[in-house]
Amino acid sequence: MRAVRILAATLALTVLMPATAIAQQAPPSLPDIEDEVMCPTCGFSLALSESPQANQIRDLIRQLIDEGLTKEQIKDALVVEYGPEVLASPETSGFDLAALKGQTVLDMGCGSGRFAIALATTGAKIVCGVDMGQRSIENAKRKLETTRDTINDITWNVGYEDIHSFRRLFRKYTGLSPKEYRHKFSHVP
Repeated sequence: MRAVRILAATLALTVLMPATAIAQQAPPSLPDIEDEVMCPTCGFSLALSESPQANQIRDLIRQLIDEGLTKEQIKDALVVEYGPEVLASPETSGFDLAALKGQTVLDMGCGSGRFAIALATTGAKIVCGVDMGQRSIENAKRKLETTRDTINDITWNVGYEDIHSFRRLFRKYTGLSPKEYRHKFSHVP
């Protein structure tokens, strides 16, 4: 069904756009589009997000690029699929990364450090990145050893909304899935 909606939107947009306008535009690239699209899961730009949903959107963008769509056609297709909130728009409140130019910033996260890198490349004077992933995994290990809480509940309680990301990170740090870890180390009868 998703493919049908995207195809219908793409065809409608292609018919409406003059051939001369299509021929004059350079083909888009993934980085051209990533900064203008938001991940619906985490709310960060696609360029910074590593959520599974962000990866799915990137795959869709690559597919649409391969089909020869323009940047605007791709963004329109993403709105059809994910709604208007998928497009990045200037903030009306809060701050943007440029506001941190010359500042010292503490980035507490649990990912690859892409946000800390973005802070540094936009001009932050000093960026101190703290990886909370290890601490979350330690808390999860303790809960797996001492409680009968479900793995989904533990995932949520240690600060993860996406079970797949949590399981991947857990295996990275422990070499075991949460289920395997519980079976091997649980102290609960």
